[in-house]
Amino acid sequence: MKGDETKMTEGLDDNNEFYLDLMKDLVEDQKKMLGEQVALQKARGTPLEMDKDGDITGYYGKGEDVLETILRKYGEVWGDAVARRKMRRTVSKNISEENYEQLPDYMRPKDDQKGVIGSIVQQIKGE
Repeated sequence: MKGDETKMTEGLDDNNEFYLDLMKDLVEDQKKMLGEQVALQKARGTPLEMDKDGDITGYYGKGEDVLETILRKYGEVWGDAVARRKMRRTVSKNISEENYEQLPDYMRPKDDQKGVIGSIVQQIKGE
């Protein structure tokens, strides 16, 4: 890792906890879809800190940047458009209204997407 990157495992604030929880959810969903071996192989190619069992214990750098790296790695398997759609689906199952604003734009659902996130988007827009 580069010297200017920060390890985010101790004393996490709410924003860092949000990203860490989201990364854990994303990798867990990928394990279910790709199988544990492939999902962990891709995850290990990112700035995630993982224990020997493949559990995520932290990350290096900015949460938003790490999410983008995870997306690119899984995009190698699924293709970029499919990886984004799968990740948005994971996010929509696990995000609360208060955390929606913390999401990077590429992780936010499209206006026409249904589900929990779609309803949050509509509430935010006042529809």
